[in-house]
Amino acid sequence: RWRKHEQVSHHSVRRYLRRHRAGHAVRWPRAGPIVDLGTLYGGSGAAAINDAGQIAGDVEVASYDSHAFFWTAARGMVDLGSLGGQSETFDMNASGQVVGDAEVGAAHEWHAFSWRPWQHMVDLGTLGGDRSHAFDVNDRGDVVGFSTTASGQERVFVWNGTGHMRDLGPFGGTESRAWQINDYGLAVGQAMLTNQTFRAFAWTAGGGMVDLNRRLRRLPDRPGRASGPR
Repeated sequence: RWRKHEQVSHHSVRRYLRRHRAGHAVRWPRAGPIVDLGTLYGGSGAAAINDAGQIAGDVEVASYDSHAFFWTAARGMVDLGSLGGQSETFDMNASGQVVGDAEVGAAHEWHAFSWRPWQHMVDLGTLGGDRSHAFDVNDRGDVVGFSTTASGQERVFVWNGTGHMRDLGPFGGTESRAWQINDYGLAVGQAMLTNQTFRAFAWTAGGGMVDLNRRLRRLPDRPGRASGPR
């Protein structure tokens, strides 16, 4: 699936669709020809697929905006709408829950969203700032990403569908982001230290945020390899 942690700008898909309106999202079965998923007006692009064959991505609509879409073989491409402007997809889980971000009304803020099949798009809000982005969702429905705070800092959040997003905090610096979360609730990402360097982290509800650099072990020396941690 698409590697969300490549840090593609959240506007890049929309710009691509506007420049290349002839492009269509496709499905490539293991055996058989490529299947054109079609479009709703202009270009379209797929971002995620699950084991049920459901596909999520982004499509240009009649207003020339980019909207997240959900596709099934039975119902085709469905526009997921937005929160008042544009929207885009980052991930989808086994049950078809789609997450991403969407433009919120005339304020042009971007908020993380969650969408479940045949329900309305849910605004996940922010941690007090003007933007948030959801990058991953596990099969339990836990969502991770990052949000700005009222002071402009970027903080990791987790959202489990039962309330507001939870601020997981930093390592002492001003920025932290989560890229993925597995079905055990283990989230991974990167966070800034007080010296402005970044470290990889792992987080669980029971253990909190752990600096993965502190878990590195010194490997035994062997011929042809320098000593020290890898």
